[in-house]
Amino acid sequence: NLSGSVGSVTAPVSITSNIKKNQALANIDFVMTDDTNHNPMTGLTVTIVRKIDSGSFGAGGLSAVTEVANGHYRFDAAQADMNGNVITFKATATGADDKSFTIFTTP
Repeated sequence: NLSGSVGSVTAPVSITSNIKKNQALANIDFVMTDDTNHNPMTGLTVTIVRKIDSGSFGAGGLSAVTEVANGHYRFDAAQADMNGNVITFKATATGADDKSFTIFTTP
């Protein structure tokens, strides 16, 4: 529970995750949007890369991205793709906004 405002937080805040470090993660969902009107976009060929901790982006062992429906897409991350404390994914496709999101793992 949080009371007060975000501005009143003056000490580090713990982040809790059920996602385990160095453990494969299946069915990671995200939405791709049109780069003009920013509405969800279907029929894309999406490329996804990942960055582990302070490393650089690379393809790793990520599975092919599949379309679910209504602009939602899904992929799986292999064990090696999750071997860090902070994993950032970046999805790109022609005509779509780039989508980046970060997962914090727990030991």
